[in-house]
Amino acid sequence: MNFCNIQRRGNRGRIFNENAVMELLRKLPETTCELVDCAELSGKEQVAKAARADIIVGMHGAGLTHIQYAHDLVLVELHAMCVYKAKL
Repeated sequence: MNFCNIQRRGNRGRIFNENAVMELLRKLPETTCELVDCAELSGKEQVAKAARADIIVGMHGAGLTHIQYAHDLVLVELHAMCVYKAKL
């Protein structure tokens, strides 16, 4: 089984415990796990990575657009916990 973890730079949309998540995924039997920074890949390379993945893990947002090229995919879409202060 091929895991693909979509990485984002900066503080927004970033998985803060990404290293711990990757360490756990790599312990699963008969799996390969890859951390992918789409900013470093061409569009063609991004599509190829998504097409080969069985499972994609990533933060909610445009960074998951590539799932449209995957077949029989399991998507683990993470959502940030946010606290908003209402302006009264």
